[in-house]
Amino acid sequence: MGQLTDLKIRKLPPEAKEYHADGNNLFLRHQPSGHKSFVYRYRYGNKTYKITLGAYPTLSLSASREKAMQLAALRLQYPDLVGKLQTDRDAELARRDAEAKAIAAQQSRLTLRQVFDRWKGAHLITRTDQGKATERLFTADVFPHAGDIAIEEISRKTVADLCDRIKQRGSPVMARHLFGELRQMFGFAIKRGLVEADPTSYLERGDFGSKRERDRVLSEGELTQLFDALPSAGLDPQVPPLLRLLLATGCRIGEAVGAEWSEIDVDQHLWQIPASRTKNGRPHRIDLSPYAIWQFQKLKALQSASPRWVFPATFKADASLDPKAVNKQLRDRQLPPGQSPMRNRTKRHTSALCLPGGLWTPHDLRRTAATLAASHGTDPHVVDKMLNHVEQNRLIRIYQWVSYDAEKRTGWMLLGNLMNRLDRQLESPKAKEDHEAQSDLQPTATVPRSAC
Repeated sequence: MGQLTDLKIRKLPPEAKEYHADGNNLFLRHQPSGHKSFVYRYRYGNKTYKITLGAYPTLSLSASREKAMQLAALRLQYPDLVGKLQTDRDAELARRDAEAKAIAAQQSRLTLRQVFDRWKGAHLITRTDQGKATERLFTADVFPHAGDIAIEEISRKTVADLCDRIKQRGSPVMARHLFGELRQMFGFAIKRGLVEADPTSYLERGDFGSKRERDRVLSEGELTQLFDALPSAGLDPQVPPLLRLLLATGCRIGEAVGAEWSEIDVDQHLWQIPASRTKNGRPHRIDLSPYAIWQFQKLKALQSASPRWVFPATFKADASLDPKAVNKQLRDRQLPPGQSPMRNRTKRHTSALCLPGGLWTPHDLRRTAATLAASHGTDPHVVDKMLNHVEQNRLIRIYQWVSYDAEKRTGWMLLGNLMNRLDRQLESPKAKEDHEAQSDLQPTATVPRSAC
């Protein structure tokens, strides 16, 4: 039992001495101000050391005695107790500092999702669609699996797993595309000093599937069948004129669906597609045949016609039609026998647009237009100009700036005449009704009927 009690401690007068022993090297320190604290005092060598245990009464007498016993036991192992405690404190401070730095480093590390956002803001935003297609791809197939992983922890295996997952579900072309986008993003990250190593190195697009170049071209007989099937296929009313325009102009569907009426000059027979909406970033001027103008007039006459958009979106205000919506409509009407349509898709017209040559897409119509123009006498280099292709030969691209405006105009007239002839081969009552409407819609002065 020690010499101190709670009663003695409380009754100490202000003038009492500073230290009051309790035993086992435990002392109560009493200061003139009235402040009281417990201190453990001991001698080591020729020096007296003291360790403050805590203030009274926050630290009770019994608790201070327990602490004194623990320190006494520790002195048996470490005679230089103060040195030992200081070493422990330094080690704890170092541990906490390292832990804080690790947390700060962890918080400052960029995730794959954050690097994507920076890449999007600096690069993807300059693409024609402002990177929306790539963002959809990453949102669906990258972010759920690796979006929150620190960018420097993305390994070659991570990249391969992401692409293999898409390949294994039967989409090797999409897997190749994702790999290409990942490679571009990591190239951007390396240039910006966001990461040191490129996890796409030593991998190739071919590791995730071979590139399949489509060669589907619709024959003139198939085009006649297609025109015959369009009225009863249950399509959005905008889609049949759109498909005919793709065939009559060779335009890309992405460039077509974003058209605005301000780009169309019926009097001059011109369609001016701005550089902001073309694949190569160059403006594209199309000379419109009477057949093409007829399609624009049919679109203008639709109940859903917009004062701004040639192809307005169905469910969005002040927006153009999404090419993916067109692709879905066409794909849903070319299902093989026995295949059920997806939920909330058409069940009445699942084979309405099937053709003998197999599945076809809007881009196949562009290829068909190019093939028909060339097979009916248009020079290949003129066809390339009609399609707004970039000249592949660098020297020709640099030194030969020839527009071939007259030749292109002839090519587009040829396509319009050909589409008009195929349309008129139809014998269905609906087709006859459409052709009668065509005669009413076409201007007699600026677009003479004989031109078709």
